[in-house]
Amino acid sequence: MRATLQWATTAGRAAIIGILVTAGLGIAGLFVGIRSCSYTAATYDEIHRPLVAFSNFRVQGIGNDLFFIQDVENRSNKEDAADINIKSEGINLKTKQTEPQPDVTWPHLIHGQHDYVRIKLNSTDYPYLRICMTYSSEQGKTFSDHTFFVVAGLQSGMTSGGAPREDEDVLEANFPCMNVK
Repeated sequence: MRATLQWATTAGRAAIIGILVTAGLGIAGLFVGIRSCSYTAATYDEIHRPLVAFSNFRVQGIGNDLFFIQDVENRSNKEDAADINIKSEGINLKTKQTEPQPDVTWPHLIHGQHDYVRIKLNSTDYPYLRICMTYSSEQGKTFSDHTFFVVAGLQSGMTSGGAPREDEDVLEANFPCMNVK
């Protein structure tokens, strides 16, 4: 009888330990599942959205009749961009004057595709160029991007995988995209 009682006590303790371990693992699994779900929800917009960005540029033309050709690409692998509006202007930091360029509007840019913007350069009077862009997702959420370039001294045939930049803090402070006409 005593052996039976001792066996029952040991079996009861083992059952309680088993229940606690199972509950602990269940709670840990629940915690991991909740964290995974919140990470997925937090990163969903970054993964499933258009990502329109400026990439390479090149300069074309003869003499002072130069054009800045800026590649624009939708780096998203999931969603197309809509209502892409690109504004640009030459900037003279010394005089604080700007020279607006004609707006470029595209109704659609398919994910993984690219296009380009052609901008007339007046780099003698306006040594900097600002390009501002707004676009929407297919669900209507709006995004924006902008960049500054040093265009003084650029010549026909020049290309780059990256933008030459200089005085970016001063340009950002004095020439925000919201002021582009």
